Amino acid sequence: MIEIELLEGITGEPWTALRFEEAATLPPGGFVRLCAAVGRSFREEVVLDCADLTCVGAPRNLGRDGDDDTLVARMAEHAGVPRERATRIVAETPCFRRPLHFIRIGRLDDPDVLLAYLTPAAAMKLLRRWQLVHGRTLQTSLSSFMSVCSCVAAAGSAGLPAFSFGCGDAREYGGLGADRLVVALPTDLVREMQRPGPPLPPAPPQRSSQSQLRSEPQSQPQPQPQSQPQSHPQPAFDSSDECDGPGDGPDGGSDGESSNDPGGEER
Repeated sequence: MIEIELLEGITGEPWTALRFEEAATLPPGGFVRLCAAVGRSFREEVVLDCADLTCVGAPRNLGRDGDDDTLVARMAEHAGVPRERATRIVAETPCFRRPLHFIRIGRLDDPDVLLAYLTPAAAMKLLRRWQLVHGRTLQTSLSSFMSVCSCVAAAGSAGLPAFSFGCGDAREYGGLGADRLVVALPTDLVREMQRPGPPLPPAPPQRSSQSQLRSEPQSQPQPQPQSQPQSHPQPAFDSSDECDGPGDGPDGGSDGESSNDPGGEER
């Protein structure tokens, strides 16, 4: 139950746990829908006999003899999805490869899947915790069909975190509120959230500014006009200056500009 307590501490919302069993450890509750059993499990522990399922989607997703044609026809009739697109959606919906027999649902130890009906704010907290551990974005798929049973299949069979905005059956029979979404997580992923996390994968290489400059056509710099030293008019030669010593001005001091100064060049 530590997994439930961890998730409830992160999100502030109640969670339930699913454990797949070969034999019933409690009398089955007579549920005919997985989402209805999940909704009840938030109040009490229940057992679902998968042989009792009569809904269209759950038997297929739980690895039993589902009727894909009936499922496609229902999606086309009730949701207005063209049959060819409904067929593709069904084919992409995860399912177990072996049939499940019994599912015990409630506040359990050693579960296979953990599930919650979260508000968007609580889902944000959960995703942020996952990103804190893994240091990357979460890749997931979304569907508006078979929300609870497809999320359980994705988490339980493929080990993937699964999110769904819900479906009509889950809202009608499973107690999924209008402001809630379905989240299902495999137990191993939840346990990873208890640890600091694995070493971060190397970040993708960033293009340096130099490589970017090499990849883009460079414009040739235009030559800038060079500043020319200003020429000062030389005084006309006066024979009276012949006797002045080097560096002596008319008043016996030095000339106005030093001989080492670059001739009035602009600074």
